[in-house]
Amino acid sequence: MLEVNQNVTDSATGNVVDGNKNEFIESLHHRSWIIQIPQLKERRRNNIETLLSIFDQDNLSADHHIKNVNEEDFPEEYRPIIRRLQMAQSTSEVRQQMVTEDYYLVVLRNEERKVSELSKALSEKDQALSEKDAALSDQAKEIAELKRLLKKN
Repeated sequence: MLEVNQNVTDSATGNVVDGNKNEFIESLHHRSWIIQIPQLKERRRNNIETLLSIFDQDNLSADHHIKNVNEEDFPEEYRPIIRRLQMAQSTSEVRQQMVTEDYYLVVLRNEERKVSELSKALSEKDQALSEKDAALSDQAKEIAELKRLLKKN
């Protein structure tokens, strides 16, 4: 887990400015944490990393929905959270909603792929038409030049 705590500095003087005193600066600048769950594995160095290990993807069941998490592996203070998550996943309504969401995600991804392919094909056709237009323009210029030469002779 990485913590990003940026400082606001005056570029001319190098002095640190308190960004919390300015609403505009405060709205652009914020403290953040970057958490890469796969990097946690057995490296749980503090309470938040221990809690977030609940979401370790190695704990997924075969259907990629239900987490195989043993609440006994976690401190007592996190067990209510684990029980709450397990309760949600044990409800047939929630499981059905997850299956439905998966179905629509597959449909959506397929449609996005089709749109992308059609967009690429359209772009290629536009390019080909542009090239044909350029060739026709060149031919029209050649014809005009030949007509001019014929009139001259």
